[in-house]
Amino acid sequence: MPDVKLQYGKGTVRLAVPDGARVLEPRFAPGLPDERAAVLDALRQPIGCRPLDEILRPGDDVCVVVPDRTRPLPTSRLVAWIKEATAAIPGLRLFFLVGTGAHQPSTPDERAELLGPGTPGADHDARDTANLELVGHTGSGLAVWLNHRYVRADRRITISLLEPHFFAGFSGGPKAVVPGIAGLDTILNIHSARLIGHPATTWGRVEDNPVQTDIAEACALLPPDLSINVAINRRREIVGVFAGDVRLAHRQGCGFVGDLALCPVDHPFPIVITTNGGWPLDQNLYQTVKGLSAAARILAPGGCIVAASECRLGLPAGGFASMLRSAATPEELLAEILARPDTRADQWQAQVLCSILQRATVFLYSSLGVAEVTGAFLQPVASVQEGLEQAMRHLAKGGETPSLPRGSSSESRLMKAWTKQEKPIAVLPQGPFTLPYVRS
Repeated sequence: MPDVKLQYGKGTVRLAVPDGARVLEPRFAPGLPDERAAVLDALRQPIGCRPLDEILRPGDDVCVVVPDRTRPLPTSRLVAWIKEATAAIPGLRLFFLVGTGAHQPSTPDERAELLGPGTPGADHDARDTANLELVGHTGSGLAVWLNHRYVRADRRITISLLEPHFFAGFSGGPKAVVPGIAGLDTILNIHSARLIGHPATTWGRVEDNPVQTDIAEACALLPPDLSINVAINRRREIVGVFAGDVRLAHRQGCGFVGDLALCPVDHPFPIVITTNGGWPLDQNLYQTVKGLSAAARILAPGGCIVAASECRLGLPAGGFASMLRSAATPEELLAEILARPDTRADQWQAQVLCSILQRATVFLYSSLGVAEVTGAFLQPVASVQEGLEQAMRHLAKGGETPSLPRGSSSESRLMKAWTKQEKPIAVLPQGPFTLPYVRS
C-alpha cells in the first residue's frame, strides 16, 4: 500500500492508502530563479498602470496593505523589496497596514516577524469605528467603511497572496481592501447568508460570483494605486508576480493560479482525505473549513472527509466558537443562520461547515481536545491513519462509527477491501490550494 505525505502544521504526516487511491495536487511550478528581481521587474513593468516610481512622488505618505499571519506569504521579503524599490524617492513615508479583516489581531512579535524589525506598521481593527471612514456606497447600497490610514494616504499599495478561495473564487486583488481593511459592518454585509449560499459563490469562479462582484465594486470606490499579487508553490517559493491595476493584474493572476490548481475527476469519491495546507493556514479550526470545503467538492453524498489540520491556535475564540456552542446539531445551527435577518461575525464559516455536514461525516486529526472537536460536530481521531480506518468502517457499517482499537488486526483486510472499490478514495495533500472538481 502506497504512502502519501500530507501537509500538517510546520511539517508533514504520512498516510498509508489503498492501492488505486487518487492523489490530487496542484501542478508543480518551480520557484522563480530570482524572486527579488521578479518582484522589482513587476513594479517597473506593471499590468495596466504606470510603474511604481512614476506613481509615487517625493514626500508622499504611502499606505501599503499586507496580508495577516494566516497567509503563507513571504511578506517580510516583499516588504524589504518594496522599501528597496522606493528608497531613492526623497521624503517618502511608508506605513504598512496588516489587513486582518475580521481575524484575530497579531502580537507585536508576530507583526515584527511579518513586516521585518523596525518597520512602521499596525494591524487593521475592523471594530474600531473611530479609525474607519466612509468612502461611499455600492450600487446595491452597501456602505463601504475603510481604515483611515488607507483613506488618507497620498498613495496606496496592496500586497496579496493569490490562491483558490472557497467563496470569493480566488483571494488577492480587491480582497486586500475589502474585507482586508474594511469595517466590520461592511465585512458582515458581503458575507451574508444569502450571498454565501448562492450557487455561484464558490471556488475558482470570479465572473458572476456575487461575493467577488460586491468586493470588486466596494474596492473600486477607493482602489489601490498598485496591486501586487503573488503566487507560491508547496515549497512556499514564489512562482508568479502579478502587479498593476487591481482588476487587470488580479484576473491575470487568477488565470495563472487556476491553471495550476485545477484537478478534474470523473466521479465523486466516498472518502476524501484533505489537509488545510499546513502552517499558517491550518493554525485554527476556523481556517480548516477551507480544506473541508475543497474536499466536499468531490465527495459523494453521505461520504466521509478525513482532515489533517493541526489547529495549534484552537478554534479560535470569537463568533465561530460561540455559534458552534449555541446549537445541538449542525442542522439546527444552519437553520438558525439562514433564518436570521442580520449577519454575525464569523457566521459564514459556520454556515459553510454546517452545509458540508449535511452530507458528510468528518473525521479530524488535530491538536485540539476531544470536547473542542465534538463541539464542532466533528469526529476526533488520534491519527490521520485512524481517521481513514474509521471512515472505511463507518461506510461499511452503513453510517455507524464504532470506536476502533489502534492496531486492529482487521486493518489490512479493510485496506485490501477498499483497494477493490471501483471508486477509490481521493487525497488532497495540499488541501485548499487544490481546485478539484467533477467534470460532469
